[in-house]
Amino acid sequence: MVGKQIADLIMQPKKQSFSDGILFLEKEGFSDALEDYFNKWDKTRFRVKSEDIWILGEYVKNPAAKDNRVVVICHGQGATRALDIGYGKLYYDLGFNLVLFDERSFGESGGEYCTLGMKEQYDIKEVLKFTKEVFGKDAILGMHGESMGAASELLLLDTEKPDFVVADCPFADTGLLIDDLAKKYAGPLAKMGTRSARKIGLKRCDYDFRTVRPIDSVKDSSVPICFVHGKSDSLIDCKHSKMMYEASKNPMSELHLVDGADHAQCVYRIREEYFDFVAAFVKKVLASIK
Repeated sequence: MVGKQIADLIMQPKKQSFSDGILFLEKEGFSDALEDYFNKWDKTRFRVKSEDIWILGEYVKNPAAKDNRVVVICHGQGATRALDIGYGKLYYDLGFNLVLFDERSFGESGGEYCTLGMKEQYDIKEVLKFTKEVFGKDAILGMHGESMGAASELLLLDTEKPDFVVADCPFADTGLLIDDLAKKYAGPLAKMGTRSARKIGLKRCDYDFRTVRPIDSVKDSSVPICFVHGKSDSLIDCKHSKMMYEASKNPMSELHLVDGADHAQCVYRIREEYFDFVAAFVKKVLASIK
């Protein structure tokens, strides 16, 4: 029973609708971003095939974009691309084109199960391939992810080399994450529960959370990464971002820990400061490319 609860928490979480995400952003004070999304941004719908499912999204062409610069934004577990709009506001105002999409199993995209990055990384790889077709192989390419989306984009650093990555509240090692959560919620049944959950994941869709370790990809990559994490994150402890920041090879990489912020709440708690330090990081990277 505990194993199934853990497996369902990972693979079939509660899902937010697109309209839920819009209402959340409005409540959190992002009405300006929503105004831009609905009335200003030049949006084009797209879909790409990944394995046997379709990943759906939209790209935004920014008339102020230079060098075809573009950022791909990856939302977290349970959400949809609606929550990418807030981050998109930051990058659009910095002169970037945007690519927003629904992760597998969420929003309009296909897929029965979420795998916290194991399969999502390959979906994003297909989105990146499409992005390069639209904006050019020589486009300046950035990635911004939240939670599962951040971990998934970091996993891709084994094979992809974007110009920069912003990773908000990612996990370094899914096995470590699940072990910690199981101890927190299942107590003495934790080990038995995680063993059972792993078997269920393998049976459902060959999902093995013990093999998903973004930190290994970070160690082997030279891409500059800006890590952001709430010090009060109750789901993914900020130790995960600390570990990966220490493992990052690029001297331009940064770590920003936000006081009092719970999981995926940094941008809502300190929006102005958040936008400022991410913008400064991006500008630093762009200056190094020229």
